[in-house]
Amino acid sequence: MALIACPECTKDVSTNAPSCPHCGNPIVGAMATATNAVKCHRKARGWLALIVISFVLISPILLLYNATNTLTHSSELSEIYPVGWKGAWLILMLFHTPIVIYGVVAGILLWRLSPTALVHSRRYLKLKLAYGIVLPTILWPVPTLPENELRFYMAYAFSVFWYTTYFVTVWVYLKRSKKVRAIYHDGKAD
Repeated sequence: MALIACPECTKDVSTNAPSCPHCGNPIVGAMATATNAVKCHRKARGWLALIVISFVLISPILLLYNATNTLTHSSELSEIYPVGWKGAWLILMLFHTPIVIYGVVAGILLWRLSPTALVHSRRYLKLKLAYGIVLPTILWPVPTLPENELRFYMAYAFSVFWYTTYFVTVWVYLKRSKKVRAIYHDGKAD
């Protein structure tokens, strides 16, 4: 039994009552209105929709952009360090590509309001955070680069830092938001 506001006198009325006990107004369709209000709340809108877009579209696009840009930009370095830079690039892509694919799956689950969506999304964000921490340790020989290459890789590391900060913020939102918990009925801690 839920309480709704009477359309006539705005006092609380049970959804099971045929009419308002205060003013006598018939409560026809009140149950349907209450049900529709609950259904309207269970949609991935607002910040949640932006999170879905970032998981499903922006992450894969940035992966492709960074992969091609890094590979073409480091062609001079691959001549100087034939094994090191191509090997580092390959390792980064081998780790990052499955993480991004998992993010697409998590985004789709969020959009479809799957009960397991929050668990997968939080795991994806933890993987992205780990990748953001591991990336600078893989690129430790950067200070030995020529100056023009050093600027490129420092800008890349800076973008990874902000991207990681964004993912930490999203993780906190998914973890703490009452709206997200209401939509996904998640009462468990991750």
